[in-house]
Amino acid sequence: IEQFSFGTHDVIVDGDVVGYITIGQFTPLLISKNEEQFVFSLTISVLASAVIGSVLIFLLSIFLSKQLSEPISSIASTSYLLSNGNFKARENISTDIAEIEKLRLSINILGEKLDQQDTLRRRLISDISHELRNPLNVLQMNLEAMIDGVVPTTPERLSSLNNEVIRFGNLLGNLNVLKEFESATISPPNKEVNLKSLCQDIYNNFLGITQEKKLNFSFEFYRKDQYIIIGDYHSLYQVVINLIHNAIKFTPEGGRIFLTLKKDLKFTYLEVRDTGMGIPAEDLPNIFERFYRVDRSREQIEGSGIGLTIVKRIMDSQGGTILVTSAENRGTTFTLKFRNPLVTTGLPKNLKAKK
Repeated sequence: IEQFSFGTHDVIVDGDVVGYITIGQFTPLLISKNEEQFVFSLTISVLASAVIGSVLIFLLSIFLSKQLSEPISSIASTSYLLSNGNFKARENISTDIAEIEKLRLSINILGEKLDQQDTLRRRLISDISHELRNPLNVLQMNLEAMIDGVVPTTPERLSSLNNEVIRFGNLLGNLNVLKEFESATISPPNKEVNLKSLCQDIYNNFLGITQEKKLNFSFEFYRKDQYIIIGDYHSLYQVVINLIHNAIKFTPEGGRIFLTLKKDLKFTYLEVRDTGMGIPAEDLPNIFERFYRVDRSREQIEGSGIGLTIVKRIMDSQGGTILVTSAENRGTTFTLKFRNPLVTTGLPKNLKAKK
C-alpha cells in the first residue's frame, strides 16, 4: 500500500482485476459529529462577526464624518459670508474636537474685528467728510455773500475766514504728520531725555492758558528722583502737549489738571489727569483711531480728531506704552510708560535735556 498514492486503484490478481481500493482520508472517520458542529458554529460566528464589524465600522465612519463635516461646512459657510461683506456672521456650532473648535473661535474673532473695522471705516469716511466740509462751507457761504453784496467785506469777517483757512491747513498738516509716521521707517531713539525738564517747560508754557480758562494746573514729582529715559525730546514734547490740550478742551471751568511723574525700579511714568467730562467705557478701545469722536455732542469743541492717533504713533516709535483710564463726568487719566535705561551717564541735577 505504501507504493500507492492517495486515490482509487485496481486490485489485480493473476492479471485479472478482482477489485478496487481507495486510499485517502475520510473526515467522518476522523472527526466526530460534535467536532463538525463546532467547526460549523465557529465558521458561522466568524462570518457573523465580520458582517457586524463591517456594519459597525460603516456606522462609526458615518458618525465621525458627520462630526467632522458639519462644523467644517458651517465654518466654510460663515467664512464665505464674511468674505462677501456680512461682518455680522458668526459660527455658533460648537464641537468637542479641539482643532475645529479653535478654528470656530478664530473665525468668530475675525468676524468681530472685521465688523469693528468696518464700523470704524464708515465712521472715518463720515468724519473726514465732516471735518473737510465744515471750513469749506463756511468759506463758500461767506465769500458768496460778500460777492453778492449781502454782507459787507470787513476786516473782522476776513479775519474769521482766515481762521477757517488756518483750521483747514492744520487738519491737512496733521494728516500729513500721521502719514509720515505710518509710512516712514523710524529709527529707534537713542538719546537721553530728562522728562522732569520737559514737563517743567510744558507746565510753564501752559500755566497762563489754564489760568485764563480758570483751571487749576499742577505739576507733581518726587524731587530726589532722576526721570531719565531714552527717546526723542521733540516727539515726546508733542505727545505731552497734545494730551494737555485735550485735558484743557474737555475740562470745564473750575476743574483740575495734573501733570505727574512717577518711577519704580523698571519703569518711569508720566501721567496727564483731568477732572473733565470723561470717556464712556465702550469708546475707550477706539479713541486712538483716526477721527474717532466719543459722541457727536463733542463736535462743538474744536479739534481735528487725530491728535490721539499721532500720540499713539509717536509712543510706538519711542518704544513706550500709552494707557488710558476714564469715567464719565469724573475725568480721564493718560499714562505714558517708559522702560528705565539699564545704564545712565549720571547727568548732573541741573542738566537740561537737549532740545
